[in-house]
Amino acid sequence: ALRPHPFLQAIVDKTASKLGGEDGRGYMVIHMRVEPDMAQQRVCSHKKLYYVDNITDMVHKQFPEPPVKTVLIVFARSLL
Repeated sequence: ALRPHPFLQAIVDKTASKLGGEDGRGYMVIHMRVEPDMAQQRVCSHKKLYYVDNITDMVHKQFPEPPVKTVLIVFARSLL
């Protein structure tokens, strides 16, 4: 598997340890593929969600009690 440069890995490790918190409850990362190029994909079209609020609602429904302390949501900067 590809590995980041040690300098970048140190930044990743430091950030990940902060996200997990001192109580060790950890974190979850959600990569929302709502970019226009992903909307064009035909795979699983019947399961696609096109709006961020639909995705967050689905996560809240799936996890009524938060399984982690922190959730990091990632999506394209151009959508901000």
